[in-house]
Amino acid sequence: RRTGAKTSFEAGRGCPFQCSFCTIINVQGRKSRTRSPEDVETIVRANAAQGVRNFFISDDNFARNKEWGAILDRLIHLREVEGLPIRLIIQVDTLSHQIPGFIEKAGRAGVNRVFIGLENINPDSLIGASKRQNCTGKYRAMLQAWHSVGALTLAGYILGFPSDTPE
Repeated sequence: RRTGAKTSFEAGRGCPFQCSFCTIINVQGRKSRTRSPEDVETIVRANAAQGVRNFFISDDNFARNKEWGAILDRLIHLREVEGLPIRLIIQVDTLSHQIPGFIEKAGRAGVNRVFIGLENINPDSLIGASKRQNCTGKYRAMLQAWHSVGALTLAGYILGFPSDTPE
């Protein structure tokens, strides 16, 4: 089965978190820099004109992009008003489901796959990795929220933290 042409772009860079294992904050920094919603729309339109309908928004954490609402509104307009059948893959953190309206807008904008850095299900490992924002007790609600808009969830999981055991 052919899935069609795909492309990627960054709508923003930087991440506010301080996870001990992450290279993003060393390469991209912790200060957020974003494309304007107009720039994102221009990128999507230019690619759509060439037959590309599938996009990976490669922000390390799209939920922390300060322009997420305006960007998703433009993409919703392209899909719902103009009928452009775009599909999106995004990366988010485990707290994104708590941002009012985020998942609902993401679904309407065409997000059908979402990558989430769960990293681990051992709370001690998460604390040891300075990943305090991940709360394993909220993972189920988070995954269900994404599934409610038809998004397939993909998760990053890291083995071998000091407090991990073979069990």
